Amino acid sequence: YAAIGVVLLERSTRGAEDVYELLRRIKVNELLGNFDAHLKNFSLLYHTPEAAALSPAYDIVAYAAYVGGDGHALAFVPGQKGKQLLTPAILRQLANLWRLPEPRLQAVLVETVERAMTQWPSLIESLPFTDAQRGKLLAHLEANASVAAWRRRAARRKPASGEGA
Repeated sequence: YAAIGVVLLERSTRGAEDVYELLRRIKVNELLGNFDAHLKNFSLLYHTPEAAALSPAYDIVAYAAYVGGDGHALAFVPGQKGKQLLTPAILRQLANLWRLPEPRLQAVLVETVERAMTQWPSLIESLPFTDAQRGKLLAHLEANASVAAWRRRAARRKPASGEGA
């Protein structure tokens, strides 16, 4: 993933914006249990020979609804083994390699999880899944550390009963 980000920074006309989108896709894949996103699942579209941009997302599969598994097919940084989850330490390494502010990368992740957790539960309910598939996907989401952090933030935002009425 670090190498993909470097290529985006060097080649994409959108630069850091495409790196932020890459980070969103990494988190979405993690939340859905898509542990099979290989290099072939990320590409550049060349609008002209000099103007490239990250292609639209494709081949994102919610494997967590069907089979067990975790992590990512690609390593995050050179020398790291695959099947890792995105942790704060890895995010710091990516920020350093990409020379992008870590707080901005963290904000992208927080926003991504926020959007997923406020929109996906009702979407998951409407999918043509069996109850078992739906349960597996929701359990996978709930087991993610980013979702646990989101739940803690959401609990702090809620006023105590009787307040703010």
